[in-house]
Amino acid sequence: MIKSLYEIIKKDYQRLGWPISKALISAEFNAVLSFRIYQYIYINISKKLGYYFYNRAKKKYNVDINPNAYIEEGFVIVHIGAIVIGGGCRVEKNCSIQSCVTVGEKEPAGGMPHIGKSCYLGTGAKVLGSIVLGDNIVVGANSVIVHSFRENDIKLAGIPAKKLT
Repeated sequence: MIKSLYEIIKKDYQRLGWPISKALISAEFNAVLSFRIYQYIYINISKKLGYYFYNRAKKKYNVDINPNAYIEEGFVIVHIGAIVIGGGCRVEKNCSIQSCVTVGEKEPAGGMPHIGKSCYLGTGAKVLGSIVLGDNIVVGANSVIVHSFRENDIKLAGIPAKKLT
């Protein structure tokens, strides 16, 4: 990993703005913390052991973040439950996601999404295929994004998602 595990977890925690006592009992923060740890184990120590912890965290938190996903620091899960982020997805700094969000491929071997900095994915949002989202994009609840939106500072909603004016 480019940055130390400690520094990445520290930035995830600082973005919450919560006292440590609240963060440590928060399932949302613990799901992100578990991802950071099992990803580190998967990449640096043992793929089998990392995969074991990945499956345990997936069952415990109902959050499936593949250890091959690249998620930069400041990542926040706002509400936990039914979250899937596929291997090969790239999520830039300071992104937030709600429950029931899927970020992954649209079809087998179809490519993975790249989500820009400071994006927000609303409840039930689906980001599918080999697409790119710009920085500071807000994706509305239950929106389905299947095309790239490279512009920054926009809002998207609908099925398929369109730019809101």
